Amino acid sequence: MTGGLDRDTADELTETAGALLGSGPSPRRPRLDRAGMTLCDSLGPAALLMVHREAAGAGTRLRPAGRLAALRRLLDVTGTAHLFPEP
Repeated sequence: MTGGLDRDTADELTETAGALLGSGPSPRRPRLDRAGMTLCDSLGPAALLMVHREAAGAGTRLRPAGRLAALRRLLDVTGTAHLFPEP
């Protein structure tokens, strides 16, 4: 992921992840690299939760990489930080 995760890009993330996870055999441990993220608004955790659910439905679990303090705070506030542990 690069740039911002916001209302303009959240759909792109969920659509891309859905296409990757729904085409053929799912990757065993897909990596979600957040190192290139520069910002995250309130739609970020919702988009990430949708990707997490898509991965779970495909029988796999996301492996997060990279850190963004703003994202961590939003995940803490929404009670979903445990789904996206720090690498």
